[in-house]
Order: sequence, then C-alpha cells, then structure tokens
Amino acid sequence: MSLINVEALKATPLTQTFKINQNRLHLKAIRPWLYLHNDPSGTFTINVKDGSDLLDSVDFTINDLKVGASLNDNEYHKSFFKFDFDVILNHDRDYTIELDSSGYTYSGSSYLGWIKEFENLTNSFDETIWTFQQKPFGYQLWGY
Repeated sequence: MSLINVEALKATPLTQTFKINQNRLHLKAIRPWLYLHNDPSGTFTINVKDGSDLLDSVDFTINDLKVGASLNDNEYHKSFFKFDFDVILNHDRDYTIELDSSGYTYSGSSYLGWIKEFENLTNSFDETIWTFQQKPFGYQLWGY
C-alpha cells in the first residue's frame, strides 16, 4: 500500500516557489508530479513567474496528459508529466510554478491535483517542516 499526499486544485491556483542555485538556467521543461482523478473538464495551465511577471505558460487538458503518457486509468499518480518551456532563469531569484485552470470546477469525484513529496525527495526544502500539508509540491526542472 502506498500513501500519497495530494492537494486538489480548487478555486485558487496551486503554487510552488523555487530558487536557482547556479548562475543561470535555460529552462527547457518542468515536470510536476500531478494526480489525475477521473476526467475533470477544462483547460489547465502551468505558469512560470518571476514575482508577478509571467515568464511563460503551457496550456493542457486531461486528455493531453492521458494521450501523452498512454494512460487509460481513471486515477493516476505514478510519474511526473513533462511540459516544455523556453525561459532563462537567473541565480538567487524567487520563481514560482503555478498550476491554474479555466473552465474547470473542482469535484470530489473528478479533479486534478499536485502531489506533495515527503519521501524520496527530488528537491531540497526547509527541514523544519513536519506536517504533510506543508511539504513542497513534487516537480523537476530540466535545463542546461
């Protein structure tokens, strides 16, 4: 049995802040660890922001995710989904990954969520965080 820590996308966007630990990163992709529960309708967006400035965004539907990953399941949480970007990120700035939507309404029987990591972490975080609700969202940055 596995335990997942997922936060459902509801009325407000889900956000995760991060910093770049090198001089500069040419961001080519973001891979958030998303949770699919049935087939919620609407358009979803992954935004990359520098403060309130939108640097780039990618729109997708649940069908896009299912086709891209060859999924037939109504519940899926086993891997990260890849979204292509073309953004230059600089050292020592706070950036934000945002999961937002339009034309989507949360329902307990059909929703999109973002999994929060608490085991086998892919990113570092504040070690003083002890509750599951405060853990960071799972994501990977691909760049050069």
